[in-house]
Amino acid sequence: MPKNAALIYPYIRICLETTKEQLNHELTRMAIFKVMADIFGGYQQAYSLPLLKTISYEGNVDYRTVENCLRMQNEFKDLLNTNGLGWSPPLAINTVVTHVKQLNLTSSDGEDINPCANIYLRDPRTYASEPRSTNQERSMPIPMPIFDDNIHPNAVAIPFRDWKFRSLTTENGYRVLVDYYRGSVHCLKWLSQDWYDNSLTADFDHTFRDWIEKNVVPHFQSSEKWYPAFSGVQSILMTIQSKGNSIDNHFKVDQQYASTQKHRHNIAAKAEKKVLIWQNSPTKKANPNTARIWDRVMSRVNIVTYFTTALLFMFFIIPILIVGYKNIMVLKDLYSRLYTRKPESFKQITAADVKYENETSTISPTPKNMNNTDELPNE
Repeated sequence: MPKNAALIYPYIRICLETTKEQLNHELTRMAIFKVMADIFGGYQQAYSLPLLKTISYEGNVDYRTVENCLRMQNEFKDLLNTNGLGWSPPLAINTVVTHVKQLNLTSSDGEDINPCANIYLRDPRTYASEPRSTNQERSMPIPMPIFDDNIHPNAVAIPFRDWKFRSLTTENGYRVLVDYYRGSVHCLKWLSQDWYDNSLTADFDHTFRDWIEKNVVPHFQSSEKWYPAFSGVQSILMTIQSKGNSIDNHFKVDQQYASTQKHRHNIAAKAEKKVLIWQNSPTKKANPNTARIWDRVMSRVNIVTYFTTALLFMFFIIPILIVGYKNIMVLKDLYSRLYTRKPESFKQITAADVKYENETSTISPTPKNMNNTDELPNE
């Protein structure tokens, strides 16, 4: 038997095809097939299928490989007509079987400029005011997935516009949680840049990790079903763990989280105001990709406006006020000099002036020996 679980299916097919080619007698061939079905079926139930499921949840085997082994296992049960009675129970695998790789979260150039356009976001006023101590999942801008049944789940609801519901047990929902996590991280990074809130991604990683450990990991040991939707879940946990201890440290102090929530509430109010400005702007006509550019321009304009106002106030308004104050003081001094004398002094000065004018008026302004015409000397 091969130790690599991915090679079990082609190995069993080679054995069955070789037996079919070598044996021409129908009864002998069917007897050999039943013996091989009992051997391979017991091996797959006890070792191969649990191993393949674990590797699938680690994200290191494709959907077709596991599906082919499960279909072959059902054919063995139908051939033996025993439903696996007498076979060993499935092996409990509690360790990592293969090397779990981290997810590639870098966005490609072909993606939309707004990665949140396909996601149903909560109202910022709702999730920002929700205390994390009461309901951790409702305090996030992106809702968590919801199972139809927490004990025996068969479907999951995802807050994405293009695929809201996905099956957990068919190819329709293969790696749906990985796609949900990747899309949510891209959206939260975009929101963090526009809202200047770097805690969004860390909050989501912590919340989604707790959700996986509570709702997904207990189904890994299920011997009845294989959940293709859980493929790659271990890669999600490894990616979150690789980001360091900052995620855990981010939630050690409740006061720090409360301040983060208060800051997020203020950011949400600013974002709501920004949305109103964008909705009334003339650029929202035909190209929805200009939304982010418009927001960037508005933020730059606000910064330039504040800086220009400060410069005008420092270099123009303050000097004008100082000069005006000095002029007022000079006028006040002149007023005090002119209009603070007593009325008697005004009367004395006026009488003296009148007497002086009367005396000077009796004097002739022209000399007596002066003629009206000038005489020119004779040459």
